[in-house]
Amino acid sequence: MIPPMNFLPRQIVYQYYIQVNISLIIGMLVFLCTLLLSAPSFASLDYIQLRSGPGLAYPITLEVPSERPLRALERRLEWYLMTDERNQGWIKASELYKLDTLPRDELWKLINDTHTGSNSISFIAGTDSVFGAEYGRPWRNSDVWAMLLRSPSGNNDWSSFHLGLKQQFTEFTDVLSVNWLAGAGFVYEGSGSDKWSSDNDGLFPSISLGLEASWKIAPTFELATRINSLMAVDNGFNDFNQRTHLALVWTIKI
Repeated sequence: MIPPMNFLPRQIVYQYYIQVNISLIIGMLVFLCTLLLSAPSFASLDYIQLRSGPGLAYPITLEVPSERPLRALERRLEWYLMTDERNQGWIKASELYKLDTLPRDELWKLINDTHTGSNSISFIAGTDSVFGAEYGRPWRNSDVWAMLLRSPSGNNDWSSFHLGLKQQFTEFTDVLSVNWLAGAGFVYEGSGSDKWSSDNDGLFPSISLGLEASWKIAPTFELATRINSLMAVDNGFNDFNQRTHLALVWTIKI
């Protein structure tokens, strides 16, 4: 028989209460840890967005958990049509890594099938007898490019060289997009040409601005229509000359 607390020494009573409280605290901590470890982690659950068509312009029609098995049905350039045997939608190849149920060997095969060369060579033919070549390579979310243009006819004898950036402005479908270009360099005017200056021949600092509509015919080949404007300065930046031309651009990925 446990004697009443009033008959026990005060020190023993305090020790008893301390032991009881410590036991309760430990029990509550163990209970909470058990709940946290056994509860599903809904907050960290990732969802995969599938679109109605192969391109960012198509709306998102389905979101599935990353743990749900998906199977590839079809490929169009960099996009795959995936299905969970009930619904289907399109996903870009660069996002396939989000699928937890896709075997690693199959994942890398699907991604590698869409890979093309990261660098590009373009050939340019435009109005005013302009022709040239362009080299590009990716840099962060843009492309850096070096462009050489030439117009060799009579009083229109000039050349230009520019370095700059190209960035996608918008994408209508997986094969059609609009890009803008901006760069800086120089224009060289040949003897007898009055295209850029009626007084002087030689080098003039210039900038290049362009806008193009690009059609991706194949993973390694694109065709674009470009409007390009060259602006050069002369006589200590007192004279400003601008020339605009239209061009067709053939691009090959290497």
